[in-house]
Amino acid sequence: MNVKIGVCFSFLFVVLIPTAGGAGSNENSETAVTEIHFCHFRVPRHVKAMNASFSIVYAFQVNEGGSLAEPKKLLDRFLDLEAITECVEKWRLPDLREGSVVKVVAVWKHGIGWTQMSILSDVFNQRIIRSGDLNPYGSGEESDFPATSTPPVAEPEP
Repeated sequence: MNVKIGVCFSFLFVVLIPTAGGAGSNENSETAVTEIHFCHFRVPRHVKAMNASFSIVYAFQVNEGGSLAEPKKLLDRFLDLEAITECVEKWRLPDLREGSVVKVVAVWKHGIGWTQMSILSDVFNQRIIRSGDLNPYGSGEESDFPATSTPPVAEPEP
Protein backbone atom coordinates (compact mmCIF):
# COMPACT_ATOMS: atom_id res chain seq x y z
CA MET A 1 0.00 0.00 0.00
CA ASN A 2 1.37 3.40 -0.96
CA VAL A 3 0.69 6.16 1.51
CA LYS A 4 1.52 9.74 0.59
CA ILE A 5 2.03 12.02 3.56
CA GLY A 6 2.91 15.64 3.11
CA VAL A 7 3.03 18.74 5.20
CA CYS A 8 2.53 22.23 3.81
CA PHE A 9 3.28 25.18 6.07
CA SER A 10 2.47 28.70 4.99
CA PHE A 11 3.44 32.10 6.22
CA LEU A 12 1.03 34.82 5.22
CA PHE A 13 2.40 38.03 3.74
CA VAL A 14 -0.05 40.84 3.10
CA VAL A 15 1.04 43.80 1.02
CA LEU A 16 -1.12 46.93 0.87
CA ILE A 17 -0.98 48.61 -2.52
CA PRO A 18 -2.74 51.97 -2.97
CA THR A 19 -4.76 52.01 -6.16
CA ALA A 20 -6.49 54.62 -8.22
CA GLY A 21 -8.67 52.51 -10.48
CA GLY A 22 -5.61 50.63 -11.78
CA ALA A 23 -5.42 47.69 -14.14
CA GLY A 24 -6.85 45.26 -11.57
CA SER A 25 -10.42 44.37 -10.77
CA ASN A 26 -10.63 46.16 -7.42
CA GLU A 27 -11.60 49.62 -8.68
CA ASN A 28 -14.18 50.31 -5.95
CA SER A 29 -11.63 50.17 -3.13
CA GLU A 30 -9.00 52.69 -2.08
CA THR A 31 -6.59 49.91 -1.09
CA ALA A 32 -6.31 46.51 -2.74
CA VAL A 33 -4.91 43.75 -0.58
CA THR A 34 -2.36 41.51 -2.20
CA GLU A 35 -2.18 38.20 -0.35
CA ILE A 36 0.77 35.85 -0.82
CA HIS A 37 1.48 32.78 1.29
CA PHE A 38 5.14 31.75 1.58
CA CYS A 39 4.81 28.17 0.43
CA HIS A 40 6.72 25.28 1.90
CA PHE A 41 5.92 23.04 -1.04
CA ARG A 42 5.95 19.34 -0.17
CA VAL A 43 9.27 17.80 -1.17
CA PRO A 44 9.42 14.01 -1.61
CA ARG A 45 11.38 12.18 1.09
CA HIS A 46 13.94 10.77 -1.37
CA VAL A 47 14.72 14.31 -2.60
CA LYS A 48 15.21 15.53 0.98
CA ALA A 49 17.67 12.66 1.52
CA MET A 50 19.75 13.70 -1.50
CA ASN A 51 22.34 16.44 -1.24
CA ALA A 52 20.21 18.57 -3.55
CA SER A 53 19.72 22.31 -3.75
CA PHE A 54 17.46 23.43 -6.58
CA SER A 55 15.01 26.00 -7.89
CA ILE A 56 11.55 25.56 -9.35
CA VAL A 57 9.79 27.92 -11.76
CA TYR A 58 6.08 27.94 -12.64
CA ALA A 59 3.93 30.32 -14.68
CA PHE A 60 0.28 31.10 -13.93
CA GLN A 61 -2.51 33.06 -15.63
CA VAL A 62 -4.17 35.77 -13.55
CA ASN A 63 -7.95 35.37 -13.30
CA GLU A 64 -10.57 38.00 -12.50
CA GLY A 65 -10.07 39.10 -8.89
CA GLY A 66 -6.37 38.29 -8.96
CA SER A 67 -6.43 34.55 -8.35
CA LEU A 68 -3.91 32.38 -10.21
CA ALA A 69 -4.84 29.50 -12.51
CA GLU A 70 -3.58 27.42 -15.42
CA PRO A 71 -0.21 26.44 -13.93
CA LYS A 72 2.60 25.69 -16.36
CA LYS A 73 5.83 24.03 -15.25
CA LEU A 74 8.88 25.87 -16.61
CA LEU A 75 11.53 24.25 -14.39
CA ASP A 76 10.93 21.50 -11.83
CA ARG A 77 12.49 18.04 -11.64
CA PHE A 78 11.22 16.92 -8.24
CA LEU A 79 7.79 18.22 -7.18
CA ASP A 80 4.34 17.32 -8.30
CA LEU A 81 1.99 19.99 -9.62
CA GLU A 82 -0.51 19.46 -6.79
CA ALA A 83 2.11 20.56 -4.24
CA ILE A 84 2.50 23.86 -6.10
CA THR A 85 -1.15 24.66 -6.80
CA GLU A 86 -2.22 23.73 -3.24
CA CYS A 87 -0.56 26.87 -1.88
CA VAL A 88 -0.65 29.25 -4.85
CA GLU A 89 -4.43 28.89 -5.22
CA LYS A 90 -4.74 30.87 -1.94
CA TRP A 91 -2.95 33.90 -3.37
CA ARG A 92 -4.73 37.08 -4.44
CA LEU A 93 -3.05 39.67 -6.68
CA PRO A 94 -6.00 41.99 -7.40
CA ASP A 95 -4.02 44.77 -9.11
CA LEU A 96 -2.79 42.54 -11.91
CA ARG A 97 -4.65 42.49 -15.22
CA GLU A 98 -6.82 39.49 -15.91
CA GLY A 99 -4.99 37.30 -18.43
CA SER A 100 -1.52 38.50 -17.48
CA VAL A 101 1.19 35.98 -16.57
CA VAL A 102 2.84 35.59 -13.16
CA LYS A 103 6.00 33.53 -12.69
CA VAL A 104 6.81 31.97 -9.32
CA VAL A 105 10.41 31.01 -8.51
CA ALA A 106 11.24 29.14 -5.30
CA VAL A 107 14.69 28.07 -4.03
CA TRP A 108 15.33 24.89 -1.97
CA LYS A 109 18.62 24.59 -0.04
CA HIS A 110 19.70 21.16 1.18
CA GLY A 111 19.48 20.85 4.94
CA ILE A 112 17.54 24.13 5.26
CA GLY A 113 14.42 23.90 3.10
CA TRP A 114 12.72 26.65 1.11
CA THR A 115 14.77 29.81 1.53
CA GLN A 116 13.25 32.29 -0.90
CA MET A 117 10.38 32.81 -3.26
CA SER A 118 9.98 35.37 -6.04
CA ILE A 119 6.74 36.43 -7.71
CA LEU A 120 7.30 38.15 -11.06
CA SER A 121 5.01 39.82 -13.60
CA ASP A 122 5.17 42.74 -15.99
CA VAL A 123 4.09 45.16 -13.20
CA PHE A 124 4.75 43.30 -9.94
CA ASN A 125 8.07 41.93 -8.66
CA GLN A 126 8.34 40.60 -5.13
CA ARG A 127 11.09 38.51 -3.53
CA ILE A 128 10.57 37.01 -0.08
CA ILE A 129 13.69 35.76 1.69
CA ARG A 130 13.55 33.70 4.86
CA SER A 131 16.27 34.76 7.27
CA GLY A 132 17.30 34.38 10.86
CA ASP A 133 17.06 31.03 12.63
CA LEU A 134 15.40 28.93 9.92
CA ASN A 135 15.13 26.00 12.35
CA PRO A 136 13.97 27.32 15.75
CA TYR A 137 13.90 23.76 17.12
CA GLY A 138 17.57 23.17 16.20
CA SER A 139 20.43 22.18 18.42
CA GLY A 140 22.01 25.62 18.93
CA GLU A 141 22.30 27.16 22.40
CA GLU A 142 20.06 30.01 21.28
CA SER A 143 17.17 27.57 20.84
CA ASP A 144 14.49 27.27 23.49
CA PHE A 145 14.40 23.53 22.90
CA PRO A 146 17.23 21.09 23.65
CA ALA A 147 18.72 19.02 20.83
CA THR A 148 17.28 15.90 22.42
CA SER A 149 14.04 15.96 24.33
CA THR A 150 14.42 12.55 25.97
CA PRO A 151 13.59 12.84 29.67
CA PRO A 152 16.14 11.49 32.13
CA VAL A 153 15.63 7.85 33.04
CA ALA A 154 15.39 7.02 36.75
CA GLU A 155 17.99 4.54 37.97
CA PRO A 156 16.50 1.32 39.35
CA GLU A 157 16.79 0.88 43.12
CA PRO A 158 19.17 -1.88 44.32
